[in-house]
Amino acid sequence: MVHQVLHPSEPLAVVPTELEITKGESGEVTVSGGSGTYTAETTTANITATVDGSKITITTNGNSAASDTLTISDGEDSVTVAITTVAP
Repeated sequence: MVHQVLHPSEPLAVVPTELEITKGESGEVTVSGGSGTYTAETTTANITATVDGSKITITTNGNSAASDTLTISDGEDSVTVAITTVAP
């Protein structure tokens, strides 16, 4: 008889969970765990996110200081990153 041992994946996580970015600049977070396939969404036009494997680059687009939330998902779970845009 053959027994199959299932190894659950690590929980979805992101580092850092808070990011301060100077207006017009970019910052980066690293995602781990979960399914390994990630998406990033925001409900505001103040920031955009580009996913490249486990690295997510966040760019500020707003003309003023703002606080935004980026939601990262693996299709099953999600984590958030608090983004603060500051004046140069």
